[in-house]
Amino acid sequence: MSVFVVFGSASDSSVYETVADECKAQGLKAEVRVLSAHRTPKQLEKALRKTRAKVFIAGAGVSAALPGVVKSHQPVRPVIGIPVHASYFGLDALLSVHQMPPGMPVLGVGVNQGKEAVREAKKILSGKKSGVVFIKSSNNVELINRLGEAQELLKRFEVPFEEISLDRVDWQALDESKVYIDLIDLMELDAIEDSNALVIHVPIAKPNLPEQAILILDKARTGLWVAICGGANAALAAIEVLNVSNGNKYAKKLLAYRKELEKKVLKADKELQSRSRARKRK
Repeated sequence: MSVFVVFGSASDSSVYETVADECKAQGLKAEVRVLSAHRTPKQLEKALRKTRAKVFIAGAGVSAALPGVVKSHQPVRPVIGIPVHASYFGLDALLSVHQMPPGMPVLGVGVNQGKEAVREAKKILSGKKSGVVFIKSSNNVELINRLGEAQELLKRFEVPFEEISLDRVDWQALDESKVYIDLIDLMELDAIEDSNALVIHVPIAKPNLPEQAILILDKARTGLWVAICGGANAALAAIEVLNVSNGNKYAKKLLAYRKELEKKVLKADKELQSRSRARKRK
């Protein structure tokens, strides 16, 4: 099986039926399920353990927790998240899908963009990927910092990468054997170019400017996206893509990385519990 598709409710049927039809049209084998992160957690976990799918497409509206929960169970394979329009023009769902914490990348598409999700899944599954190319749109300080974080992560995983500037990019002639990470200065963004290659867009923006979320709602109708300033998550998602296209080459390192994240959380919890016990003894 190539793709595991899961949505949280029958109310999402117009989107997941589009996904199922597009998988068939693209020649992708897919299992489509309706399982909720909140209402059927045990059944969801069982289905995720059982499947041998290489790519996951998950969609939900309102809190839109499902793609993130799927990611928590799938540390070595890519997850594409589809925000479903339920309220606020789908902005609440889009932010829930896109704004994943560090180390937990979900590749988000635009609101209700089922066909786009399948199209990107097909790119992931089409042929072996051999490395990463960063597309740099400006010398914005924040952009340079996030680029550095992403490149350090790729060095750790021993993934080859190169860097090109936006003015040298021919979107219609990108190498389909590469995974591209497009770092975008959000305030200078005009339109997103389409490409036959797999491109992960990273919006770079100043913090605490909520109106920028509206820009992403508009621009994310095309392609795959990660969180604002999420360069490291884009790199990690690229490694997952390389992993499934190279016979699980990076699986052990991805699992070890996830284990490190787990240990950090457990360490923080242990320290909190220790302080709590100390306060009680006083």
